[in-house]
Amino acid sequence: MEAERGWTVLDPGVARTLGAFEVLETLPAQQTDGPAGLVRLSFRYRITAFGVGEGAIPPIGVLYQGPDGARGVASTEEISVAVESVLKEGETFAVVGA
Repeated sequence: MEAERGWTVLDPGVARTLGAFEVLETLPAQQTDGPAGLVRLSFRYRITAFGVGEGAIPPIGVLYQGPDGARGVASTEEISVAVESVLKEGETFAVVGA
């Protein structure tokens, strides 16, 4: 997310699930200087999936407040994700204790 100086962007927080993905952890936000004097904020989450294939993280609403106190919500775009197996060719999944 990029914002002009003087604007406040709040961590959007996310639900425990994002489409077919589960949020395991919210990582600390990072702030860096963006182009043309903008501030770039990166909100990061560790997620997991319980199946392989194509999926998508749905849009996330991000609350912002301008220098004049006006508030609004901006939405991210949907993010396409390809989930691949962590098993190597020939390996199988076995449940321990089953």
